[in-house]
Amino acid sequence: MSHKRRSIRPILALAVVGCMFALGGCATSLIPVESSAAPTPTASETVSDDAPTSLVPESLTFAAGDALTPGEWSAQWNDPFIGDDAFQIGVADDGQGNWSYIDAQTQCEIAFSQFSISELDRTLGDAQLSDELLGTIVGGTAAEVEPYAIDETLPQAFDRSATVDVRTIAGENPDSAQSWIVSARAFSALDAGLVVRIVCPAGGDAVAERDLLRDDYLHILVGPRF
Repeated sequence: MSHKRRSIRPILALAVVGCMFALGGCATSLIPVESSAAPTPTASETVSDDAPTSLVPESLTFAAGDALTPGEWSAQWNDPFIGDDAFQIGVADDGQGNWSYIDAQTQCEIAFSQFSISELDRTLGDAQLSDELLGTIVGGTAAEVEPYAIDETLPQAFDRSATVDVRTIAGENPDSAQSWIVSARAFSALDAGLVVRIVCPAGGDAVAERDLLRDDYLHILVGPRF
């Protein structure tokens, strides 16, 4: 795999409000989603020779997030889509931590958000906070999405064999026949919320799209704050 340039984007104040992404215009149906196989460990893509990977837990579970020292670490999305001809910019970075790409082959949209979660109750665990984010995205509550949400993992950017726990839900819009999948991770210790959602047009499969992209494109970058 060729070395991809990564983009560092600021984490800004929480701007996620009910149905921010208009998934089905809030008239969407949640569907159970089965966890696909965890990413197959591959050769690590080194971002820098002195990347402090040994300081980040190889399995960054929801509980392990509490061990990260506030003020010394940050969590954000890695962005290997930049310069990849297979994808086009869907929504340019809006300056509030939101941007997206379009898969030229499937026309599925891959949208990212990263933001401060200071407005949420950060005494809750990372898993429950992640469900809070999912509920906000689909215009519901954590309690409403919890029965449909599952634990999954995404790769860490510094080491693709290392993982980060996320909570994931999937759904479909009965009116437009769009399918979608959303994954969220809240880091209470780092005051950071990360959300990625994939929406595919009628006839597309958002879960399959996510599975195809995960190993090479959907990476969470946890590293020292500069």
